[in-house]
Amino acid sequence: MGTTGKKIMNPRMRVLEILEYLKKNTDEQHKIKPANIKENNIDFYNEFVKSKVTFGKCIYDLADFYSKDELGYRTYFSQWKIIYDSFVKREIINTPDYEFSDDEEDFDDVDIDNHIKNLYYRHPFTYEELDQIIMGINLLGLDFETSKDMVDRLTKNLSSKYYKPLPAAVFSSHQSSNTDRRTLSNNLKIISDAIGNEKSTPRKISFVFCGYNLNKELVETKSKRHTVSPFDIICYSGRYYLFANADGYDNISIWRIDLMKDIFICNEKAKLRAQISDSNFSENGKECYEHLNMFFDEPAEITFKVTPAKYKSDVTKPDYTFLYDYFGDSYKVISTDDKCSTVIVRTSKNAMVNFALQYSDRIEITKPAEVRNMVIGKINALAEKYREE
Repeated sequence: MGTTGKKIMNPRMRVLEILEYLKKNTDEQHKIKPANIKENNIDFYNEFVKSKVTFGKCIYDLADFYSKDELGYRTYFSQWKIIYDSFVKREIINTPDYEFSDDEEDFDDVDIDNHIKNLYYRHPFTYEELDQIIMGINLLGLDFETSKDMVDRLTKNLSSKYYKPLPAAVFSSHQSSNTDRRTLSNNLKIISDAIGNEKSTPRKISFVFCGYNLNKELVETKSKRHTVSPFDIICYSGRYYLFANADGYDNISIWRIDLMKDIFICNEKAKLRAQISDSNFSENGKECYEHLNMFFDEPAEITFKVTPAKYKSDVTKPDYTFLYDYFGDSYKVISTDDKCSTVIVRTSKNAMVNFALQYSDRIEITKPAEVRNMVIGKINALAEKYREE
């Protein structure tokens, strides 16, 4: 018995093919109607779209499925995935965020099969958010091939053909490629579990703290375990730090998470941050600036003069990027004249001494006298060290 030669399409495969097409060819800025598919891909149109009734049913089923929660109720409109005009008009009244009006329109007679306009797939991330994710990948210090592979997979699975991704970084020095990322990831998960959430009781953690020796080996700094109440995880210059309170102390200390090993959660309940009256940590959102380079000594209001680079004489030129890189918007310019500007910032005294030495051709600390004298002491020690005999 002969066959007609007509290809029979599995209904489930039809739905998946249409869904994949929408993911790759639409977004909130690039909406379509069936005629657009015919113009751009006649083969796909003939196979999946030509029968308007069948196509309309598939689109409706997809839109219906991707706009409900696990209990079958309509979710918030912002959570819908497949969107087109007539479906929105028909179903928007069933969403939790819909507000009824006195002149409510009757959409029961909308022809959902033949009125598919402004159809698109809403991707899980905006393109700006994808850019930020890729920038985060670039800061991990991964090798180029690994970074490129991750960027390619993100682009392939989470965006349409219209997204132009940022390139993978050829090299990043923000985090050493020698960092044991598996250990770091494991430590982060354990600490996160210990911190918990509003429904769980925070627990203390115990760990051995390490450092690198001259042979590039990670070894214990002290032959003892540290037990701390964990508060916050901070990502600073590509590395992860823990703000915590160590047992036996009343202050907040800072620990580099990739230097921890043999970490575990204790049964003992952790202290709460509100129980620690450490004025060094103000919880004002500027802790990374107040503890520059993760120094955890007492921050202070420090006043210093900034001069233009030697090859420039105009203090109004954009010659102060290094200040913004280190302190963000936390510093304040209090005066400016033809020769220099005077700046005040609240930050670590020890970190500021190192900063002043690093930029000794541009920076002069004027207040407080304690910090100025710390700089002078280091300068004298350097002069003695490098003095010719």
